[in-house]
Amino acid sequence: MNNKFNIGICELYNEHIHGRTKDSNENIDAHYVVTNIIKRSKFMNNGYLNNITNIKNNLNTITNLNINKNSNKIIRDYDNIIKNTNYIKLDIFSIHILDTKECIAIIKTHFIRLIQKHWKNVLKERKRKIQECKMFKNLLYREVHGTWIKDIRYLNLI
Repeated sequence: MNNKFNIGICELYNEHIHGRTKDSNENIDAHYVVTNIIKRSKFMNNGYLNNITNIKNNLNTITNLNINKNSNKIIRDYDNIIKNTNYIKLDIFSIHILDTKECIAIIKTHFIRLIQKHWKNVLKERKRKIQECKMFKNLLYREVHGTWIKDIRYLNLI
C-alpha cells in the first residue's frame, strides 16, 4: 500500500454489501472502495490469475444478490453499472484513506485507455499518410515540385 499505484479490484460502494457505521463518511456513496489489492510479485503467477477469476465471480454473485433499488444514493444508474459483465475487473488505482479510516480508490485505468485510444488514432493517421506517399500521383507531384502535397507533408506526432 506504500506504492503510488496499486493493481487490484475495486467496486462502487454499496451499503448492503460493505455496510455502514455511524462514523462512515457521508460522501462514500460516490466512491470506489478497494476490495482486493494484488501484490506485484504475485501478479504474474498463473495460479494467482485463476484466483482473480474466482474473486471476480464471487464478487459478481454477491453484487447480484444485493441489487436493490436506490442502493446507491448518489449514482442514478447504479443498477445498470453493476449488471455490466465488465464491472468487476482489474484496475490500476491509487488509494486514499478517509478520516473515518475507510479505504477508497481513485481509478487510473480509464486514463490509460484514453491515451491508448488517442495513440491508436495517431498511428492510423500515420499509416494513411504513408500509403498516400506510395501512390503514383503523389510520387510524381513530389518529383516535380520537390515536396509532398500539403495533406501528407507532415506526420502528426501527437
